[in-house]
Amino acid sequence: MRKIAWVTSERVQQFDASDEGSLIIRDDMHAVRALEADGWHVEATVWSDNKINWQSYDVVLIRTPWDYIDRSEAFFVWFERINSLGVKVLNPLSVVRDNYNKRYLRTLAEKGASVIETKYVKKGQKRTLKQMSEALMTDEIVIKPVISCGSYHTYKLSGGDEINAFEKKFLDLLEQDDEFMVQKFYKEIAAGEWSLVFFNKQFSHSVRKVPKPGEFRSLKDFGGTVEKKTAPKHVVDQARGVLELVDQDLLYARVDGVLSGDIFKVMELELIEPELFLRADKDAPQNFVDALKSYF
Repeated sequence: MRKIAWVTSERVQQFDASDEGSLIIRDDMHAVRALEADGWHVEATVWSDNKINWQSYDVVLIRTPWDYIDRSEAFFVWFERINSLGVKVLNPLSVVRDNYNKRYLRTLAEKGASVIETKYVKKGQKRTLKQMSEALMTDEIVIKPVISCGSYHTYKLSGGDEINAFEKKFLDLLEQDDEFMVQKFYKEIAAGEWSLVFFNKQFSHSVRKVPKPGEFRSLKDFGGTVEKKTAPKHVVDQARGVLELVDQDLLYARVDGVLSGDIFKVMELELIEPELFLRADKDAPQNFVDALKSYF
């Protein structure tokens, strides 16, 4: 029986644990049950627990280490250590490092992916929100740190007056987070953003995440809902094309984006700890199992 270290964090209990005291979120339990039915042994493991013998596992799966953003230096020290032990880790360290900073969107765009139009600004650079919105040719923008999750310090600004009024706060935010991205806002987001899930770069399933009226963030914390829907073939093909630009193996990947006309505009490529929406498709848990088995 192969052993899996299902990497998580104590923070999971504050949000969406499957049971009281559990360290595995409800959605991931669909995969855990499928793995156990296939003969695997799965253990929830907190990445920061120094008592764990990582070499006792056949594979370490990075799933919900949701405090890694706040403790990134310690997290990557831990990751480097288990990587040096020769332990199989999925997704691997090289993928996690590349995906940690949202500047990966620039790399994807340079390789030909259709990415939401974005400008980047670091603390100390003399670039105003007005200048960046003009460069993006829009007066509706979304700003967020390049290293963040859960819509942390994410704002939508509409119109020149609102953008001008936010300039001072933006400078204050840069003092806290060092670098931000400024993106063009697409009104089509009101109809929902697509999340397409792939295992080993093969399409598994998709959902559409819809923000509540008047909101631009589709997260449940902001009133968003998840619809079980299969993305059109041309959207699946475009999302698959994005993954083909990543020259590394990916056990799991989630491509998020908004449809503008027939063009799928990439908003995020989630390769570290994405929710996989396994509950949305009856075949998804087994797809995950089959993908993992291909590594052995």
